Amino acid sequence: MREEPKHEQLLDKQIAGASREVERVRRLAYTDRRFLPDLVDALCELAKFRSRVGEPGRSERLYREALTHCEESDVEVAPELLFRIHSLMAYHYDKSERNELAVEHYEQSLALAEKSKLLQPIQIAVIHNNLAMLYKRTSSPEKAEESYLNALREFQQGLEGDSKDDARVASVYNNLGVLYYSKHDFDKACEFHTEALGIRQRLFGNNGHHYDLGQSYNNLAAVHKAMGNYDRAAEFFAKVEELGDEAGSDLNRGVIDPESGMGSVVDE
Repeated sequence: MREEPKHEQLLDKQIAGASREVERVRRLAYTDRRFLPDLVDALCELAKFRSRVGEPGRSERLYREALTHCEESDVEVAPELLFRIHSLMAYHYDKSERNELAVEHYEQSLALAEKSKLLQPIQIAVIHNNLAMLYKRTSSPEKAEESYLNALREFQQGLEGDSKDDARVASVYNNLGVLYYSKHDFDKACEFHTEALGIRQRLFGNNGHHYDLGQSYNNLAAVHKAMGNYDRAAEFFAKVEELGDEAGSDLNRGVIDPESGMGSVVDE
């Protein structure tokens, strides 16, 4: 009999526990609508686990159930709760490349953010970043640029001091660099990729071995080559060679889990 890997066993336990919690809170919410936020949170947690084990259909049904409970509620639903549902649904659709639905739910998340004073800037920054990536994929570069810049503004507002050297901020700078490169604005591409590299070197060390460093070296090599700075390009290509398999070649990596802005781990 094949033994399940430990991470699969852990996920199975998490799904079983989350399923029990959904049923428990469903019963409570049926007679007392004050338990609606608890039910929505339980449904979202179970949906995330279902997604991680490759069950997108079941995950989507759980998110839709959570949204339906809110839409049919006879008491006012906090915008923060709706923000969570829409942002997670958007991320779910984003990962499966259902772009129109992802854009719709990201935009609804941002509309809800305007009604809330409790959401943190970092939570909003994540949505702007992911929406920008979608706009870029769907050939809307102007909207993408605006959303990336909004993401930077929100991150800078939400992070303080040394914590401004954040991997997610570097990701936004990188994504802007990729966008400007695609528009043949190589000076701006170089500026933003250099910003991304600076943050990543402070996080991982000048001689560190990390995927994100490799991504920045790769991108700066391409930019300098396009600008005719062949010696500088060769220096960055040499750094890519040193990293080998750890060098990043996926220029579009950078979609961020919405829950990462709320203390969860980005599971990608």
